[in-house]
Amino acid sequence: MKVARNLRATFIQQMDKDYAIACRSRGLPESYIFSRHVFWNSLLPTVNLLGVVVAFLIGGTVVVENVFNIPGLGNLLIRGVLTHDQFVVQAVALLLAVGVVISNFAVDVLTAILDPRVEL
Repeated sequence: MKVARNLRATFIQQMDKDYAIACRSRGLPESYIFSRHVFWNSLLPTVNLLGVVVAFLIGGTVVVENVFNIPGLGNLLIRGVLTHDQFVVQAVALLLAVGVVISNFAVDVLTAILDPRVEL
């Protein structure tokens, strides 16, 4: 829901920018302005927010698996903490951290693809 609200707000904000107004003054159709300019400029903040949401989802698996008693990495992490199994806790924390790093890397690569001004 947060991502959809951000995308809508960014669409509205981009439609009021000078380049969109200049395109409208030249008589270009709204669908062309939206698909060619506004849509691609609006994707950048939304992709970055999506990366943050994915990181929160990876971290939230611990809570969700514990509350609903679902077997998984989060449940394993809680069991490792309760039984003082240091190696299991380190391994699961490392896996969750690697998941967050991979998602952030994917967002950075996607941002570099969408925006030619960004370099890797």
